[in-house]
Amino acid sequence: MIFNHKCKLKTLFFLSIIHVSLDYLTGLSDLELDKNIVDVVTSLQKLNSEDKEHIFTTINALVRDAKARNTYA
Repeated sequence: MIFNHKCKLKTLFFLSIIHVSLDYLTGLSDLELDKNIVDVVTSLQKLNSEDKEHIFTTINALVRDAKARNTYA
């Protein structure tokens, strides 16, 4: 779906303050943004590719293990 509407800067600023995505507000997602996670992802984006790859490999392993623990708990 393509929208041709331009958002007002004030609206975008408000969304950034309350840490809610436009997808959440419009019902395209049922997940609210967690500020701590957004801050970490923002920091990760500034790292070099090699560091990002190592960190994501570790995170993916931890998430996989947590899901397995929750499944068999």
